[in-house]
Amino acid sequence: MRVTSTAGLRRGGLLLGGVLLAGAVISGDEPKPAGVLVHDGFGTGRHFLDMSDLEQRAYAMGAINGMLIAPMFEAPKGPLRWLETCAEHMTDDQVAAIIRQHLVDHPERWYQGLHIESWVAMKNACVPASASPTPPARGGTR
Repeated sequence: MRVTSTAGLRRGGLLLGGVLLAGAVISGDEPKPAGVLVHDGFGTGRHFLDMSDLEQRAYAMGAINGMLIAPMFEAPKGPLRWLETCAEHMTDDQVAAIIRQHLVDHPERWYQGLHIESWVAMKNACVPASASPTPPARGGTR
């Protein structure tokens, strides 16, 4: 992913959220243990919409980086090929726009974890709809 500005890297806390996405991208045909817990992460969709453009772009870079290092945490690499192919030539502002548009289109998901919503936004943008249904929103607010 090409960075259009390095100033967003100073927001280290936002980049940490992207690393947590690594646990969220484990998907595919390989068997998984029952009851895998995906941590709530840091922030919600609403928090993302409240960020400045620069903060959204910094979060987007961290989110993609976090997803791409999932194999370091023993996630199977195969299920990430869609992301590698799709995001390879994207800029940070393109990824931020994909996440932002997903949240604007789905206000019922604003109180969901931002790490999951970022993954869903990228999956929906990169994989045909017939192959990637959007998971239902969880009840309640944070």
